[in-house]
Amino acid sequence: MNEIEQVVTAATSLEAQGKKVTTATVKSQLPFKVSLPAMIEGIKRFQNGTRLNAEPHSAPAKDQQLKAATTDQQIAALEQRVQKLEQDNKALVAMLEQIQTQLKAD
Repeated sequence: MNEIEQVVTAATSLEAQGKKVTTATVKSQLPFKVSLPAMIEGIKRFQNGTRLNAEPHSAPAKDQQLKAATTDQQIAALEQRVQKLEQDNKALVAMLEQIQTQLKAD
């Protein structure tokens, strides 16, 4: 499938989702960069009635779901690390206060 056909497919997918077909929305659906002339030609063909099966673009949706899941996992891992660092920090502050108290006593 060439660039123009992929642009038409992305536009068809957007239309099926009830979204407005613009160069920006089509560009956001494509997992790669498309030249502006190919983008314009693809949108013109779409507007003139060319419709292609939008299923090939279900893969980017799956990719987005995987990225979202991965992002959620990364956030959870970072939250755990922050919690551990906060606990370590509290322990170090307590130790420092204890040392300062001992130094004052001596």
